Amino acid sequence: SVLVAGLVMYLASFSPGLNPVPWAVNAEMYPLTVRGALTGLATTANWSSNLLVSLTFLSVADAIGRAQIFWLLGGISLGGALVFAVVLPETKGLSLEEVQE
Repeated sequence: SVLVAGLVMYLASFSPGLNPVPWAVNAEMYPLTVRGALTGLATTANWSSNLLVSLTFLSVADAIGRAQIFWLLGGISLGGALVFAVVLPETKGLSLEEVQE
């Protein structure tokens, strides 16, 4: 009951909030000529990463400890966020045509 309520609160806040951001950025940043192929490639990489974490989480947690795996995954996420903060161009206020240039 408490777990279900927590899951519902997580989904209610994440789904309309941060969840669509990577998908919107992904749809805007590729040139129109290769957008479909690169969006498919990015989606495959996303779901492959999710699968890898899901398949290895428990065995790695048993090997290095639960706290350590969360620190490891948090560090990987932070590193990725820093790379994207530096590499991704700012598209706020630009039309889709301007982003393509």
